[in-house]
Amino acid sequence: MVHSKEPWLPVGSAGLAEALPSALGLSVTDGLSYQAPHTQAPVLTVAGSRNEVTGVQVREATGVLGLPMIEPDLQRLLAPEEDRKEAARVTELVGQYLAKGQDVIVATCFAPRIQGSSSKIAVALGRLTLQIMTCHSVGGLFLTGGASIAIYHQCGTTGTVWQHSISWVELDSDAYLSGHAV
Repeated sequence: MVHSKEPWLPVGSAGLAEALPSALGLSVTDGLSYQAPHTQAPVLTVAGSRNEVTGVQVREATGVLGLPMIEPDLQRLLAPEEDRKEAARVTELVGQYLAKGQDVIVATCFAPRIQGSSSKIAVALGRLTLQIMTCHSVGGLFLTGGASIAIYHQCGTTGTVWQHSISWVELDSDAYLSGHAV
């Protein structure tokens, strides 16, 4: 994997970033690359973290790898009269990329902070993610930030399993397929 000629972008915590090169047997100057296993369907990334590192990683993924990024309007997503319209708008835009087989990022890391709304934003992102996954075929789901837990709940998660340092979610398939969170 490390010797692939395809571009790759490692993401994760600062501790992972420091340990990754030596774990892969790389030096800083090796210039070797890694390509994650490709799935049949595209991957949806929901970057809900406010961490500065997440922002840098998202910019890198969009700039270097050319991944499309959709930024929900958080004011609209939280407004009772606008939330469904905004969720539909984002779901449609994301779906256009997914239908072409492109991985796509939904990011809130660059949005202005809305004081006292962290938990509401997390729940709204959970609902939005479930809506996207219900409407479109997704081969993988990558989550960052506190919204991850809300997304797990919206998708009816029954637990997580750690594989290769990535948390894979076990979904309640009946809840997921019917579009209802448990």
